[in-house]
Amino acid sequence: MSDTMTRSISRNVEPAQRPSLVRRMIREGMTHAKATSVVYGFSAEDIEDRETTSDLPRIKIGGAIFNVSETRSMDGNLAEIETEEGEHFVLAESSEAAGEAARARWADMAKNDKHEFVSMVGEEAILDWARGEYGGPGTSKVASLEEWLDLYLDAPAEEFAGYDGEEREVERVGNLRTELGFTPTVAYRTH
Repeated sequence: MSDTMTRSISRNVEPAQRPSLVRRMIREGMTHAKATSVVYGFSAEDIEDRETTSDLPRIKIGGAIFNVSETRSMDGNLAEIETEEGEHFVLAESSEAAGEAARARWADMAKNDKHEFVSMVGEEAILDWARGEYGGPGTSKVASLEEWLDLYLDAPAEEFAGYDGEEREVERVGNLRTELGFTPTVAYRTH
């Protein structure tokens, strides 16, 4: 149904007739949120937000709405959230910001926690790079540590999406934006 038609219906239906019109639209197969949005002129998202029974902040990721039970700030414009439903996500302002954060994390580990870095990347990869040969963990082989770090710029999901390796779109944030201090556009499910 077009926005023009929706506005026309919401303006032309008498207030006393609106509840019965919503019920009729639902009987004819329309969802409650859609019928209410058409009759009263609200967006379907506004109706979905009003129908929640939780007082927790909500976020819409990849088409699914989650109640956010906990948030933790990370470096830069990143945050980790835990949902009431049990999912954990890393949120980022952009895919680029997530890639830069992933690269910075590994670069910091290489510089400041060498033993952990060697344990994670592997001695063979480090020796290959020292000899100027192609190497590295995973399927992408590169000629140096710097090239390997740069791989994260284009593939932040490799670092943050431990659950399924997927980058998801953040479609709505609502009042969670204030708590996070930024507006996330991407999410990575960690578990």
